[in-house]
Amino acid sequence: MAGDKTDTGAAYKAAGVDIGKAEQALELMRPHIASTQNQYSLDEEGSFAGAIDIGKVIEHFHMKAPILTLTIDGAGTVTIAAQMAMDQVPHQDGCHWCAFPRKYHHIIGYNLAAHACADTACRKAIPIAIVDNIDSTDVDLFVHEQLVAGMATCCREFNPSVVIVGGETAQMPGLVVDGQVGVVVAATGLAHLDRLAHPKQQIKPGHLLVGIEANGLHLNGWSKVRQVMFDQAKDAQERQMRLERFLPKILLKQPNYALIVVDQIERGTDLYVTGLAHITGGGLYDNIERLLPEGCRAVISTNTWARPVFYDALIDIAGVTLEQGYRMWNMGIGFVQIVDSRENVERIIERIESKFDLRSWIIGEIVEGERTVTINFDN
Repeated sequence: MAGDKTDTGAAYKAAGVDIGKAEQALELMRPHIASTQNQYSLDEEGSFAGAIDIGKVIEHFHMKAPILTLTIDGAGTVTIAAQMAMDQVPHQDGCHWCAFPRKYHHIIGYNLAAHACADTACRKAIPIAIVDNIDSTDVDLFVHEQLVAGMATCCREFNPSVVIVGGETAQMPGLVVDGQVGVVVAATGLAHLDRLAHPKQQIKPGHLLVGIEANGLHLNGWSKVRQVMFDQAKDAQERQMRLERFLPKILLKQPNYALIVVDQIERGTDLYVTGLAHITGGGLYDNIERLLPEGCRAVISTNTWARPVFYDALIDIAGVTLEQGYRMWNMGIGFVQIVDSRENVERIIERIESKFDLRSWIIGEIVEGERTVTINFDN
């Protein structure tokens, strides 16, 4: 005999899990997920796992010896800052948003998908699919929909689109802090075997570092920002002032760096690139050092790019040194490509700026020496 869904739902709701609300959230997410499906996806309603016709994808990209890549990352504590902004503007679950605080979860969803795709591209792999996980104590229909809508917006920028093949929405009372949400995205990519990035084998002294501009903080360094800017505000009025002053400048849609790498792979100019670094937690120091082979040192000069002025305000309010700032935040550089010659650098910079409308600069070089990163603070 079939169970009574109403009775079961009420019993589970008493424990803090609202099945009905989760189903409502899925209905709101479903059109966004559907918008990412392409000719290679084998989507079937109710499946326990997503599927893609990998053979057709390989044929599309003319891969003779394809390599599968996998990566995963989370949005971290940026969702807390977004919730602070949301709390200032009462909203109804599932409503369409227009006021600026309501856009932040859409941005976070976009940035998280772009983040996972950028990590994928660091191996010179082409992103083909993502899955997501959203954890909360209670399902906020508006927040959950906007997170997935943002992911889908990023996925549709690729051709063919990156497919959202599945996801998980979990209510975890007692495990997740009330009112907060945790978001994770995992990405799958495909790379040509003979083009797969092997930076520790390919980077040499004399190669140049091309830095591509960031757009705000992206997803990293938010724990410190929240501590010094919001948690330590003397009162609610000062917190509100800081939210209005800084959040629109630091929580922005990040560039979709993977699109640049996919374009280079299709044009063959990725052969000039010997290393790729997504500038995330740890800043320029940690994310470039992880690429370096023994005997190679990266030397970066900060007067080579236009650092956004809000970083100086962050450093001042946080009471940290410039070096500490460069270890916490991207400081205006969101992605770095290490290129084999100055002639090829010029080609790459011209293409990035003309096709993707992003500024990029030669920010440093690889020299012989200890395996480390040196940053000269010239400004």
